This record gives sequence, C-alpha cells and structure tokens, in this order.
Amino acid sequence: MEENLALKNTVNLIMLQIKHGVKNEQTGEIRKFDILDYYMLTSMSMKELMDAAKQFNIDATCVRRFFYENRVVYRLTEEYKIIMSNTFIINGNEITTEQKELVVKYLESINAPVTTALFKLAAKRYLNGELELEKIIKKTL
Repeated sequence: MEENLALKNTVNLIMLQIKHGVKNEQTGEIRKFDILDYYMLTSMSMKELMDAAKQFNIDATCVRRFFYENRVVYRLTEEYKIIMSNTFIINGNEITTEQKELVVKYLESINAPVTTALFKLAAKRYLNGELELEKIIKKTL
C-alpha cells in the first residue's frame, strides 16, 4: 500500500514538474524540468511511467513529448569513452578527469544512462553548486 502511494506521488511530481518546471531553491527561479531531474526522481522507463500514470488515472499526455525532446540514447560504453576522452568547458572552466569521474559515478548512482547530454547537465549543476555530488553518492552507496 505504501509502495503504491510512493509510486503515485512520484508520478504526480514528475507530471507537475514537466508541466510547470522546477524551482531552484537557491535563486527561486523556475527552470524547465529536464532529463537529469527525471532520473533524480526515478529510474522508470517511459513505458513504466506511462503504465503507472494509467494505473492511477493520472494524465500523462506530456510524457511522450518530454521523452522525445530529451532523446535518451543508451550507448553507454561509447558515451563513457567520449566523455572521458573529450574536453568539456563549463562556465569557462575545463572539467578535470576527477570531476568527470565524480559526475559519471553520480549518474550511475541514480540509475541514469551515462550520456553526453546528461553528463553536461549534471556537470553544469555540479560546477554551479546546485549538486553536492560527494554527499549524494555517499548516501546511495
């Protein structure tokens, strides 16, 4: 029973944030809900999310568009090699190998696919101080 309630709450939260955005706790600004936000909340596939929404009679018409706009490609091995071999500049700073590894560990800890697009989102938030990856990773281990 509690598990169903938790699932229903997660689905409701995802739908709300897809439709209305995410409030940045530091600035109070609302930004668009993105694929990193999604994987921070759940590791459900699009089909699993749609099935859960249907089970709870939750309108999920925005889900297909969200996943289309955030095309998730599961080429994990190749993506990892690309991430580790390329130079990424965020906010004028080059991301170090240690920072890359930390961001990749974080994505893995939330069961998110390690794609270049997700890596860039997470790295940007990390460098902006919006994600404390060391604390988050320790909690999941």
